[in-house]
Amino acid sequence: KCTLSDGATGTVDLSPLFGSPLEVTAHAGGEKYVVDACNAVASTCSNCGSGNGPCAGCQGTRGIGGFPPTIHVLSTSPLTMNFTYSSGYKGRTFNVVFKYDPNGNGKLMFTKEDPPLHYQLEVDSNCVSPPGCSGGGGVSGGPNLSNVFGGLFIALFFIGVIAYIVIGIIVNYKVKGARGVEMIPNWSFWKDMPFLLKDGFLFTLTYPCKKCGLCQGGYDKGVYNKL
Repeated sequence: KCTLSDGATGTVDLSPLFGSPLEVTAHAGGEKYVVDACNAVASTCSNCGSGNGPCAGCQGTRGIGGFPPTIHVLSTSPLTMNFTYSSGYKGRTFNVVFKYDPNGNGKLMFTKEDPPLHYQLEVDSNCVSPPGCSGGGGVSGGPNLSNVFGGLFIALFFIGVIAYIVIGIIVNYKVKGARGVEMIPNWSFWKDMPFLLKDGFLFTLTYPCKKCGLCQGGYDKGVYNKL
């Protein structure tokens, strides 16, 4: 039910998405939908139709489709598969589109009811691709490591800046007896920073031109020597 060929490169295992059934409420005050593509949700609802397998999805207490599903690969880039479950209560059916998304959260989304009694749902996750993912319970198989390291770097950077300022102010105040703006660590350097940047920028722009003899004048060498 949960392991199938993607029609191109390998086998997809959706079971990590269904450590427990996925749930979504269509809209404020609307029906709650419960879906499990791997296991029956008979404890939640029934009435999935005579001759059909156990319920794969519920709308409240009404079954909206049972096993086995009809599966179609809609796209291989990104991998997108459509599962159709039929013979639900009073003719109800539902589709679940499983779409590969490296940043997908693995949560169930209600799309629409079209036509009547036919329900469209979607799950976006990095699990929807060989070799799949680990985890379960409606998550996407773990955080994106590049986002984790990026966020950690930014956090450490700002912590370092704050520590530099606070410790520098304390040292300048207690040890050096500085007051006012002089308490800021390396105040003379930061005060001159805009002018140093300006000088460096002008030198970078004019030096190659002057060196090649393509322009007259150029950067004031005296200013550069002062640096």
